Amino acid sequence: MKKILFALSGLVLLALVIAFFIPSVQKNQVFISNTLDNIAASTMKPASWIKWDSSVRDAWQKDSTSCNFHADTVHHSLELNIPGKKITVTQINYLLYQLEETKGSQHAMFIYSIVPYIGNGQPTSFHNVRINYDQDSRLLYKILPFLKSESFADKTISGLKSYLDDPARFYGLPIQFKNPADTIFLTQQATVTGKQDIFKTLPYLFKELDSFAVAHHEKPTGLKNVSFEFLPGDTTKIVAGIHIKQVIEGDYLVKCQQLPGNQVLVSGTYEGAFRDRFTAYRAMEKYLYDHQLLSASADFEKYLSPLPVSDTSIIKIELIYPLRSSITQ
Repeated sequence: MKKILFALSGLVLLALVIAFFIPSVQKNQVFISNTLDNIAASTMKPASWIKWDSSVRDAWQKDSTSCNFHADTVHHSLELNIPGKKITVTQINYLLYQLEETKGSQHAMFIYSIVPYIGNGQPTSFHNVRINYDQDSRLLYKILPFLKSESFADKTISGLKSYLDDPARFYGLPIQFKNPADTIFLTQQATVTGKQDIFKTLPYLFKELDSFAVAHHEKPTGLKNVSFEFLPGDTTKIVAGIHIKQVIEGDYLVKCQQLPGNQVLVSGTYEGAFRDRFTAYRAMEKYLYDHQLLSASADFEKYLSPLPVSDTSIIKIELIYPLRSSITQ
């Protein structure tokens, strides 16, 4: 019996050794919830590699003067030289890319293609992309994949996917979908000229809204909401809103409005100076464009911090966009 087991063990070991020397092609598919344009830009721009490739980022942060990046827009190629290695990216066509890594005498190369993909519970193919990439391997690693160390291709695609799938990293702020926790608003608007008037008007509007709610036996709940509309010149239309529990009748100044309970909202969280919050607006507008989302009504800021008293006030807000139709996320 022992002889049979020994013989079988020897045959298995021999088969594994032979499998190590048999070349094989490993085919991989990775889903990325982002657009063709963003994947292409992230692959072909040196600044993007610093954000998503750990080796390039570490080298840049340690000593940027030791890094040499060159983008050749004529030949559609990119060369990243960092201490210890060189990465070369060649755009064969808009949907096909060749990536090479050289470390001394060691060389690794793979090609990946970008394929529009409908799936993952998403309604359209525009923000659904599948990356296909092949890499040379050994039959042994198909049989026992846990023996295979992470390759240049695996590291690269994993880093790219992690960056593109994370709105906080790619767009610069956390973004999420949700339904409204509070649906009934009391709103009042004012039109002001000049930035200083904004900071004087906001407390006044909320004081008026609170007084109106109390006069109608309603207690304001939740957080303060503000919508800004920037008009020609230095003029701004402000709509302030508070939450109440019951629908009440408004008047010529105060309006009572209600969001549907199943209204889908997309929100991004911003924390920083009041004057710099426009970076959040640009990021959210790009997110909506990338994901083919349409606003149903005006966007608004939900304040998670005290109201600003100047342009330099540090605020924390949710920037919220009501969407025109529901989506699966």
